[in-house]
Amino acid sequence: KINSNRIFYFTVIPFLSLLFLIVFFMLSYPQILSKGVSEGIDVCVEKIIPSLFPFLLISSFINEAGLFDRCFVFFDKISRFVFALPGCCIPIIIMSCMGGFPVGTLLVIKSYEKKQITSEQARRLLLFCVNPGPAFSVSTVGAMMLGSTKNGFVIYISITAASLICGIILRFFAEADNAGIYLKNKEYTTDLITAFSDSVNTAGKSIVNICLWIITFTSLQSVTSVLPLREDVRGMMRLVTEVTSAAEYAA
Repeated sequence: KINSNRIFYFTVIPFLSLLFLIVFFMLSYPQILSKGVSEGIDVCVEKIIPSLFPFLLISSFINEAGLFDRCFVFFDKISRFVFALPGCCIPIIIMSCMGGFPVGTLLVIKSYEKKQITSEQARRLLLFCVNPGPAFSVSTVGAMMLGSTKNGFVIYISITAASLICGIILRFFAEADNAGIYLKNKEYTTDLITAFSDSVNTAGKSIVNICLWIITFTSLQSVTSVLPLREDVRGMMRLVTEVTSAAEYAA
């Protein structure tokens, strides 16, 4: 009974209170909320989809066609030595550095579903395949937001280096019983037409999901405009919610 009361007071009541505030805001300030939704859609159409969708499509096609399965042997020794991960993880890390964290996440999920990596290896990959790709760092943040491609390259190199260093450090926390296991799956798609069709569907679902999250958070950010907060506090709240609009705000 005590545990049920704690759950009620510390989870249900705060959730219902937050839900009530959101509904109240929607009814009281519909124009501001609509503006937040419009800003999120603009971010998705102008920045996210052009820079991210091609990488999602290409990486998904490479995975569906089984190219990662064919080349894992060449990277196996390097990957085990540097990251304590099987060779199939090196293409995932490379594609994550080129396409950004949504691409890395998608490939980690695909490899885990194909039983090429264990759950422990998937968790470690997700901890350092989190950097943005050059299309976002250099083109969007550097050229479009900061007006300097050079600054975009500096940002991209810095964040990518930090992610790789994080991956090297995490190798020392790998579980001894499965850190070197590679569950090879020889059954991969050989029909390139089917692989391409599946890749389009996968990339489409992924980009829609990403855009929906961005729109959700930009809508929530619009709530801060009516709160009695200092501008720097309001800006800090924006910086920790959604990365694209936060980068634009910081720039």
